Order: sequence, then structure tokens, then C-alpha cells
Amino acid sequence: MSIISINNLFTSDEYLQILNNLAYSTQDKIIFSNLLHTFKNPLELLKILPMNINRILDRNERNYYNDYWLPYNREIQTGERNTDLSKWFERIFKNENNITIVDPYLFQNKSKLKDYILPSIKHGANLTFYTFLDRPSRSGELQSEFSSSAYSNWNITNVYSVRFKKDIHDRGILTDKYFIHIGKGLAVFGNNGTEECYIHVYHRINWHGTLPTIDTTIM
Repeated sequence: MSIISINNLFTSDEYLQILNNLAYSTQDKIIFSNLLHTFKNPLELLKILPMNINRILDRNERNYYNDYWLPYNREIQTGERNTDLSKWFERIFKNENNITIVDPYLFQNKSKLKDYILPSIKHGANLTFYTFLDRPSRSGELQSEFSSSAYSNWNITNVYSVRFKKDIHDRGILTDKYFIHIGKGLAVFGNNGTEECYIHVYHRINWHGTLPTIDTTIM
């Protein structure tokens, strides 16, 4: 939308014209102000989120601002759109260079990894995987999978297996800045929409867990 079009939505106030033009040019499109309660329709048209003190303090309201306020706790409902959840991950992964995924069923959920996680990760990022080998032949299958062209835009630095499934009951994703705990791992994406699951996000510095003990280096 052009500057002229935005200004036409706020013809009575030059300050609001400048404020909304600036907000519209940013990725997040959020304005913190108590002056916008009468401009609901134009703000919705511009997809700008107006936040005031009441909305900031209300952590139960589902909006873009609260979706990225950490620590973040969210219950994914059954049947939500997988693409919406993938888009939420994209904002977290945007500037991350090193990403570790811990999931015992990584091979079984490889299609979900390729469809909903990898597209959210920038090309050139380093990826490390921890998983469980439910049978010896799975090692070769994982090598073949992660050596395929589907992963050529990222650096698969290591793929590890752990000895006991109980060692990786906490499934999640670790980046340089964040730890994302995913109750069902990549299975949260389901087959026909999401499956019910809790997701918790913390700053990496506040995560005091440990990665699983490595049994075998697959790659």
C-alpha cells in the first residue's frame, strides 16, 4: 500500500499518518499507543496490531504480540492449520544459524520436517538431529534421507542416535537463542491439521536442560 493510500485513512492527524506509515513498513506491524481505539477498521485493513497497556498485560489474549513474548506457553488445538504453525516457527527461526532437533521419531516424521520446519529455516543454517533407532536398518535409511537433495539448502552437521528412547522423552528444538519444547515433537503437525500439544518457548540462556547422551554418530 502506498504512503498516499495510508494517509487517506488518517486524514485528520498528520502524526497518525507518520506513525502508521512507519509501522506498516516493519515486519511486525505493531503500534504501542492509547490513541488508536477509534481506528479499528483502517488498522485491520493495514494489518497493524494496536497494543495499549491493557492488551500488553493480558497474556491470555491471542495476538501476534503475545505469540512472541517469552517465556511462551501455548496449547495447540486439534485441527489447526499446519501452515499457520509453520509460519509461527518461521519468525523464531528467522536469524538462527544453528538448529538442533531432538525427536525419537524423526524418520517417521520426515515429511513434516520437510514440509513445515525446513521452509521456516534460512538456507545455509547448520542442522543437528538427535533421534532413536527403532531397528538397525534405520541408520542407513537416515543416511540416505538426509543426504538427499531435499536437504541441500542446509548443512546437516551431525545426526546422532541415542541408546534408550527414555533419554529423549522431551522433544524439542534448540537454537542459539531459544529452546522450544514440543510435547509431541514434529508429530504435532499431524496428517490433517495439527494434533493437540503443548509448546513452550524459553530464551536459551534460561534453559537448564541437557541434550541426550549420544550412542552412535550416524552422520
